[in-house]
Amino acid sequence: MSELLKLAISLAWAILGAGVLFLLYWALGQLHRWLQQRLGQWLLHRHGALAQYLGQLQYLLNGFLRLFFLAFYLILAALYLTFVLRQFDFSHALGVHFTQWLKLWLGRIGYQVLVAIPNLLVAILIFITARGIVHANSTLLRRVERQQLRLPWISADLAAPTRQISALLIWLFALALAYPYLPGSSSATFQGVSVLAGLMISLGGQSVVGQALAGFSLLYSHALRPGEYVTIGSIRGTVVKIGMFATRIHTGTGEEVSIPNSVVFSQPIRNFSREGGGNQHVLQVSVSIGYGTPWRQVHALLLEAAARCPGLLRDPAPYVLQQALSDFYVEYTLVAAFDIDVLGSHALTLSALHGEVLDIFNENGVQIMSPHYVDDPVSPQQVASENSWGPTPPHPTLSASAGLSSTARSNAHGLS
Repeated sequence: MSELLKLAISLAWAILGAGVLFLLYWALGQLHRWLQQRLGQWLLHRHGALAQYLGQLQYLLNGFLRLFFLAFYLILAALYLTFVLRQFDFSHALGVHFTQWLKLWLGRIGYQVLVAIPNLLVAILIFITARGIVHANSTLLRRVERQQLRLPWISADLAAPTRQISALLIWLFALALAYPYLPGSSSATFQGVSVLAGLMISLGGQSVVGQALAGFSLLYSHALRPGEYVTIGSIRGTVVKIGMFATRIHTGTGEEVSIPNSVVFSQPIRNFSREGGGNQHVLQVSVSIGYGTPWRQVHALLLEAAARCPGLLRDPAPYVLQQALSDFYVEYTLVAAFDIDVLGSHALTLSALHGEVLDIFNENGVQIMSPHYVDDPVSPQQVASENSWGPTPPHPTLSASAGLSSTARSNAHGLS
């Protein structure tokens, strides 16, 4: 057989091999597209609860599919290259060596895959068991959260955070158990990357862990509950949510304040919703009045302001405290309660009560020099009645006590 004929036959085999390779590539491409469609349909029908994460999850799984088929494409290309090299005399030896190297490489990969299969099955079994435990735990705690089940060791308001914390701990424990069985976990590279990742997380996540621990402490110590009206530092408002890292508060003035849990945990918390329990919130109004005004008159005026303010509760009745005897004035505090379900806003109710206090003291000629009263001014600090912005808002309890202002003044002078 002539050299030219042998070369032509070799070229024919190479072209035939290229055609077979093209058909295999086409078949793999069709299979890839079919699997992508089936995967999308499966995710849509089986994981309706993960609808918000469906795009990201499908993108991740499609990435794994692409890597899997890319490996097949490369292996087929290597096999075709060895086939072509062995068809020609000048490259036959190179093709034989390349074939041996490819067999050795594929054999090692196949051996590692076969060895890793039992360990991988153990790891999968651990994760399946963990998933079942998490599902059972979540089902139980969801019933407690909905008050369908009562447990002595956990309340309904702590069921949701307990469910999240326990699920995280179960998955971390499962990961620790499955780690030795994961493919490549015994290699030095895998261990080095794991140590590096753990070091980065420990160094960069100290503040995050601190915030999370502070949030858990707030939840389980019952220091705060959503819906309560509190003062934390200089922030006063209604607690909206106690998250893992921050506590959100509505101030009632159109803004929401997010306070890191570590800051909340390190500061005193004034709670205006605990004493009354349920829906009763407490209002406090403080004024400083000079020693020249009888304290009984101040008490009577503050109580009358509380009686004028719409919506304040009569049971428990408002009361007045003399908080301090300072150098130039006496500090008085009016304490009253209201129903948050009736009036709705703590800030608006407190503003209305402040307005009633200003009106009643002005009507009775008593100067409010809060918070820093030093001396009586030359002219009384009062608002003339003709400059008033409007009448006091009506209140049903005032119909039988229209003369309370003069009565309070005369009664106070008589007692003094």
